[in-house]
Order: sequence, then structure tokens, then C-alpha cells
Amino acid sequence: MGPLRLFLLGPLAMAMGEQPLALPAARKAQSLLAYLAVRRTWPQPRVELAERFWPEAPPVRARRSLNTALWQIRNSIPGDAYLLADSQTVQFNPTAPHWLDVDQFETLLTPLFQGHPPGSETMRRLQQAVALYRGEFLAGFYDDWALDERYRLEARFLDALLCLAT
Repeated sequence: MGPLRLFLLGPLAMAMGEQPLALPAARKAQSLLAYLAVRRTWPQPRVELAERFWPEAPPVRARRSLNTALWQIRNSIPGDAYLLADSQTVQFNPTAPHWLDVDQFETLLTPLFQGHPPGSETMRRLQQAVALYRGEFLAGFYDDWALDERYRLEARFLDALLCLAT
């Protein structure tokens, strides 16, 4: 079947191997999926997720909304290996087979930000990174966390373009 593939550069999309998958129905669930995937290294406290994604809601309703969003995420991804959850934390499983375009983009740009001279291999990697950049990070999402990541990745993209142009 292949790994779960998450496309966060440009419009949000996901696939299992080459098979496109429907996104969770709610925009907050989509944003939560991206947030958990980008921050998959550490478990995220449920209380903080509820406050971040439903700041206007009373704590009980925010927690219920978080549970609903997690249910939508689980139902949109085949299998049950991708979310690790207990009563206190939630985590995108970093050991489940997955691929993120953002990770690939950053890996391809590593030589540029490690001060490697712009040889043919570095230039090839920069060209691949530029081709992978389908648009701004989570296009159409305006959560604070997404905007911060968008600006950071856009700066890296522009650095790659500048290096390719010189």
C-alpha cells in the first residue's frame, strides 16, 4: 500500500502510497493533522492542543472538539498506526511509515544551510527542492502556528531561488 504521504507545501493533500485520500471534513481537524505531523517528535499535551485550536471555547467543549477532530483524522487515514494517544497526550507516530514534503524539502536544502559550496550536486538538490515547493505552507490556513512555519519555509525557498539564480 505504501506510506502515508502528507503534502503540506501548497494546498493540503494526503495519499496512501499513490492513492489519494480524502482529508478530514473539518478544517480544524486538517490543521491539527498537519500540526501533529510537523511536531511528531514529541507528544503534544491534549490541554495545549485544545487551547491552541479552540481558544474561544470553554475547556470542556474544547476537549470535546479535540476528540472529534482526532476521530476525523483517524477515520481519514487507513489503519490505526498513525496517531498515538492517551488521556494526556497525542502524537503523530514518528515510526509509522510516512513521508512529508516539508521534510524532503528541508533535507534537499541541507547543503545550502550548512555552507557547502554551490557545486553541481548542491545545485541539483536545490532544483529538486524548488520543484517540490508547490506553494506556501498550508495554503489557505491562517492559524498562527501555520503562519510562522509558512514564513520560515518561504524564506528557505527564496534562499534556494537566489542561490540558483547566481
